[in-house]
Amino acid sequence: MKLKILLILSLLLSYEILTSQDTLFLSIEEAMNISIERNPDLRRVQLGAALLEKQIQGAKSAGLPQVAGSAGFTDNFSIASQLLPGEIFGQEGQIPVQFGNRFGLTAGVEASQVLYSRGYQANLRKLDAARVTVNLQTMATIEDLVYNVGQLYIQYQTAYEQKDIQETNLERLRTLITIATAQYDNGIIKKLDVDQIKVNRTNLSSNLASLQLNLDQIMTTLKFYLAVDQTTEIRLTESLNNQQKFPLATELLLEENINYKLLRQQILLTQLDDDVIKANNYPTVSAFAQYNYTGQANKFNFDNDNYTGFFSGIWGLNVAVPIFDGFKTKRGLEENTIVAAQLQIEQEQLENAMEMNFINAQNAIRQNEILIEMQLENMELAKEVYNITQLSYQEGVAPLVDLLNAETGLRESQAQYITATINYKLAELDHTKTSGQLAQLIRLNQN
Repeated sequence: MKLKILLILSLLLSYEILTSQDTLFLSIEEAMNISIERNPDLRRVQLGAALLEKQIQGAKSAGLPQVAGSAGFTDNFSIASQLLPGEIFGQEGQIPVQFGNRFGLTAGVEASQVLYSRGYQANLRKLDAARVTVNLQTMATIEDLVYNVGQLYIQYQTAYEQKDIQETNLERLRTLITIATAQYDNGIIKKLDVDQIKVNRTNLSSNLASLQLNLDQIMTTLKFYLAVDQTTEIRLTESLNNQQKFPLATELLLEENINYKLLRQQILLTQLDDDVIKANNYPTVSAFAQYNYTGQANKFNFDNDNYTGFFSGIWGLNVAVPIFDGFKTKRGLEENTIVAAQLQIEQEQLENAMEMNFINAQNAIRQNEILIEMQLENMELAKEVYNITQLSYQEGVAPLVDLLNAETGLRESQAQYITATINYKLAELDHTKTSGQLAQLIRLNQN
């Protein structure tokens, strides 16, 4: 089967799905496109990216001018009194005096602007790096989705081919039972011979039932990834083809691997965390300006001639200088150093694991290519042996046990061929992901 990965990730291209009476006819690229368009997991990650964009915009707003207006009304219905020396008024003792007016109006506007903040700039750089991280997480989700759908498609088509072969074998056994029953009726063979064939038929019927259950389970899982209703009928149209192979990468594309990129991005975020923590030791400079109105009156009305008002305004600079933070910055940097060391070890382990998986995938492909060729020859030979033995049995030359052995050998060769085929296709799929080729194709199709 040709893995058409160059076509399966065309997110910006529309596609058509042939439908007939609520039945979806899907090639492998159409199945992958549907999963990309509809899968809830991917939509959740994409919403996370949209949320981060809003958070970045919110963080940038802190660097814009901040303007606030205010207004107020007060009623000093019981004005406080103060005692003043009576000599001021030509009297003896202390005299209570009230100052101020009963009603007051205030209004004003205040503006501020950050002129210098190393922490602000460091946070913006970290958020920009976080945007790259979220984009990589989206690509990783797409890659996993494409891989899982491709794997299910291969498993279903292989199991379906195996079912077809087993149904042919079952029909062959039914024909053999008919012949054996006639021979038994004519006294040529024993009833035990007929029963042995029936036992093989029952075993094969049980295998077919298990295969059908496996097919149903694979299809149910595939519908889950495609986010389609479980009642929808799906027909997979692309059969396995070992003659037309996908052009696989010949070397490990380490820098293309999404998990590797994500880990490198985490290391970068740790470094940017250091900048954010260190920025707490730098001063912050901001400018401010205020312009206010204050009005006073002793009557409750808003006539201009009733209120006595005053305007006032100021502007200036504020400088906030951190002096001692209780070693908070020092502790934060020490924690980050430990995290960076952990990520470095994780990166080395990932590089070794990727190289190991790449070699294993290459070996699996080569080995299963050889096995497929061997089993194709073996299957043809087993068919020939069975046909000759069956003819000899019908002519009374070969005993039934030889025919049953030939039939068992044919089924085993078919099973070995199917196993080699699915292992080859899955190894091919693993190779594209492990090598970084799948991630590279995702990136190219998104550009």
